[in-house]
Amino acid sequence: MLNLSIRSGRVVADAVTTSDKQKTTFSLAVNYGRGDKQNVSFFDAIVWGNYGAKMAQYLKKGTHIIARGSDKVESYEKDGQKRKSHTFVVDEIELLGSKRSAETAAA
Repeated sequence: MLNLSIRSGRVVADAVTTSDKQKTTFSLAVNYGRGDKQNVSFFDAIVWGNYGAKMAQYLKKGTHIIARGSDKVESYEKDGQKRKSHTFVVDEIELLGSKRSAETAAA
């Protein structure tokens, strides 16, 4: 069975790396739809190991990226209710540019 996701979007806020530099987390906003029927989905993303720690310096708010990885779903119980948590586990990131650099180029 194949679990592969490729998403293109903008980083919502600067990435955060744990003190031991083994886990980097960020949120990714992905637009979809056409014309005036556009929507956005937000994905919690995680990058494990040194790769994530190195990429964190580039994963700043507004940076446009393509990320390749897999989807992970975990079930848990909170206040007696069953819930699910969806996480995008990223293996590879391609930087496409930041919102600021696009605005500067257009000026």
